[in-house]
Amino acid sequence: MAPSNGHIDKLDFPAPDERRPLLQGNGGPSDLSPGRSHNTSCSGSFFEQVAEGIQERDRERMQRQVARYGSFAVAIVNWYGCND
Repeated sequence: MAPSNGHIDKLDFPAPDERRPLLQGNGGPSDLSPGRSHNTSCSGSFFEQVAEGIQERDRERMQRQVARYGSFAVAIVNWYGCND
């Protein structure tokens, strides 16, 4: 929690035994290799969720655009058919 006076004290942070490590594993050098870091990172799932949220938002936006342009095309075809 943030202190009310704006000063951050060392007691505002969790004790070392209460902290969760960023990398899960046995701490060996292979845990820090670039290929495995995204699998063992605690923050990796957060970034995956953010990316999935962005993809879902873009997918919904694309579906709205396709429906909008499709409706416009159908309206033009109908108008053209009525004027024959």
